[in-house]
Amino acid sequence: MDYESKVKLAHSETSQKGVWELNSNPPIFKLMQKVGLQLPPPYYQSITLNVIISFVYFTPVFGVLNWLSSGQPITMAIKTAVLAGIMFSVTTSVFYYIRHKQLKLTKWHDFGS
Repeated sequence: MDYESKVKLAHSETSQKGVWELNSNPPIFKLMQKVGLQLPPPYYQSITLNVIISFVYFTPVFGVLNWLSSGQPITMAIKTAVLAGIMFSVTTSVFYYIRHKQLKLTKWHDFGS
């Protein structure tokens, strides 16, 4: 089964389980698809992959906004951003993992089997 079909099945499954589209298909995921990355939706990714992706997009944005708004020295803003990025990415990844289990969603590699 091709990637697009698996994504459609995944979104259909999460929709049937009552997951909001903004949670099952967040804007950052849509952006990654538009640039050609073929990653599973967040509910179907491993915790590790979710942590990495969340950290990579959240930390720089938070760091710049924090630095501009707080007037902290750049080193302190970077440390704060890294700590916030770790907390955010781990929290969101654990959320997706727990919700995947609670909703009894199909594993990504089982689509199309």
